[in-house]
Amino acid sequence: GGRGRQPLTEKVTVPPAGYIWDLCAARAISYRSYGEYVYATGPDAPPEALASSDGATSLKGHASAAWQAARAASKRDYEKADAFIAELREFERNNTLPRFMIMSLGENHTQGTRPGAFTPKAAVASNDLALGKIVEACTQSRYWKEMAIFVIEDDAQNGPDHVDAHRTVGFVISPYTKRGFVDSTL
Repeated sequence: GGRGRQPLTEKVTVPPAGYIWDLCAARAISYRSYGEYVYATGPDAPPEALASSDGATSLKGHASAAWQAARAASKRDYEKADAFIAELREFERNNTLPRFMIMSLGENHTQGTRPGAFTPKAAVASNDLALGKIVEACTQSRYWKEMAIFVIEDDAQNGPDHVDAHRTVGFVISPYTKRGFVDSTL
């Protein structure tokens, strides 16, 4: 429209019904974010800046500072998983496990073949290893009988398929998941 780019403020980026963590807040459900809509400030940022880099308004005070520090230091996904696992152990000690947690493991967004970057295969392998470490820690947690882990890609990666451009693979990992079951329902 010739008016320039629309600023990306929460006024224009937040869905009308809010994000899932907004719904948690509205219903007094404890929640925590590990990188989803949380912004790292860079490896040279002081610790207090990392603690305040919560991102979306309703994530203030609900974001993992350890995760953000690992992200700001350009740690690999499998190293970020260690931050989650350490917090999981702390939740077990204090009996304070949040009822809802959301996580972003973004290393599978490869940098292609840029010189000095990890190869696409190495980035995806780091992402897979991180997920494996997280699932293993959860299954060994005293909370496991109350957990469900939902895993999705953040997009269809290679564009639309024959059904829908928003369709992607999803996994449900839980003691209550039916084993060997594949549901292809749209």
